Amino acid sequence: MTSTMHKSLQTGTNGALPDRCARSLLDALPLVMDFVRAHMRESRSSLSIAQFRALLFLRRHSGASLADLARHQGVAMATASVMVERLVRSGWVQRVPAPEERRRVCLSLSETGAKLVDQARTATHAQLAERLSSLSAEELDRVIESVLLLTRVFAKEDPASRRG
Repeated sequence: MTSTMHKSLQTGTNGALPDRCARSLLDALPLVMDFVRAHMRESRSSLSIAQFRALLFLRRHSGASLADLARHQGVAMATASVMVERLVRSGWVQRVPAPEERRRVCLSLSETGAKLVDQARTATHAQLAERLSSLSAEELDRVIESVLLLTRVFAKEDPASRRG
């Protein structure tokens, strides 16, 4: 396909390439996430995926508010509050009053929570690497290139709204 054809397909009114790409992503992402979830589950004891996502968010956004976490998780404040309470009781998250606003609390991982996240990520990373090892070097390069492109496209979102 020539670059002119590629460009006309990409920018044409039917949006054929972006549409095809979106369809492919929607087909592939659940398979990847199922794999990740299964291996995360093995290495994170009784932690739910939602709780683990909350821990990942707090790892990247230490000091985030309950509202930030609720927005990230796509849940109501009350739901986020219950989740945080469980994470605090388990010793994985710390609540600290915000210095500038006494009614607001800042959330951060405890040392135990950080270790849990690191262990689960390390174990899942190893499983992903093992699964990907069946691909050729050229295929792995294409996967890396594609992931970098997706990261660039989706990193344009508001960081507080990104998922973990």
